[in-house]
Amino acid sequence: MRPVFTHDVVRDYQRLSETIQRRFDRALRFLLSHPRHPSLRAKKMEDQRDQEGRDIWEARVSRSHRMTFAINGDTYILYRIGPHEIGATRSNAACHRGTVGISFGRLMPSLGAYE
Repeated sequence: MRPVFTHDVVRDYQRLSETIQRRFDRALRFLLSHPRHPSLRAKKMEDQRDQEGRDIWEARVSRSHRMTFAINGDTYILYRIGPHEIGATRSNAACHRGTVGISFGRLMPSLGAYE
């Protein structure tokens, strides 16, 4: 599996504390390598779809933070990271493919294997 980051998720990540960024990095590694990892508690959100009609999923980053994403073949499209209440806010913005540069600096080494 490989990640695609929307502009919203990049912006969300930049606004997170360093501690939550590290937790997101870890959660994303689990999502890409072992999507049913118990710490993620990934679940399909009820009645939530993106503009392409794909189901929106939610996974746990920390006790208080979640990430939302959709699955398209072998790709996870990451929409948002934030407090539990972020819901399924969707982005019409263009997506970044692969790594996203400086905002995901700590994450880039682990993502190299997924490109």
